Amino acid sequence: MSFIKTILLTLIFISSVNAQETVIDSDKDNIPDKYDKCLNTPAGVCVTANGCTQNIKQVIYFDVNSSEISDENKETLKSINEISLECYGYKILLTGHADSTYEEQYNLQLSKHRAQAVQRQLIKNGVKEERISIKFNGEATPIATNITNQGRAKNRRVEILFY
Repeated sequence: MSFIKTILLTLIFISSVNAQETVIDSDKDNIPDKYDKCLNTPAGVCVTANGCTQNIKQVIYFDVNSSEISDENKETLKSINEISLECYGYKILLTGHADSTYEEQYNLQLSKHRAQAVQRQLIKNGVKEERISIKFNGEATPIATNITNQGRAKNRRVEILFY
C-alpha cells in the first residue's frame, strides 16, 4: 500500500471516529451529560435546556357558586393532558379554591367539588388517576382581594401543578 493511500485511510478513520463521538446521557433526559447541570433527573419529567426539572403550573377559573368547567377550560385541560403524556414522570396536584361570597364551610366544599371536577375531566382526557392528588382550601388562600368582583374572580380557581 502506498504511503499516501495509508495516510488517506488513516485520516478517514480518524474523522469517522470523531464524527461518531459518543454522547452520554446517563439520566436519559435528552440533555447530554456535558451540558446537564442536574444529572439525576427522574425518568419521564420534562427538563429545561440545562437538564433540570421544572414545576409546571396552570390555573383554571370558575363562575360564582359553580364547579362546572367551561368549554374554554376544557380546552386548557386538553393541553394539560398533552403535557402529562409528554412529561409522564410528574405527579399532578389539583388545589381547589373559592372566593368569600358564601359561608366558610360551603366554600370549602365548593373548592373540593371544583378540584374533583377537574380531576374527572383530566381522567376523561386520559390522565391516569393514580397520578392525581387533590387538595382544597376553600376561601383560606386568596390570591386577590375578595372586596372586588375582579379579585373574587381570581380566587375562584383550581391550580394544577405538575411536580
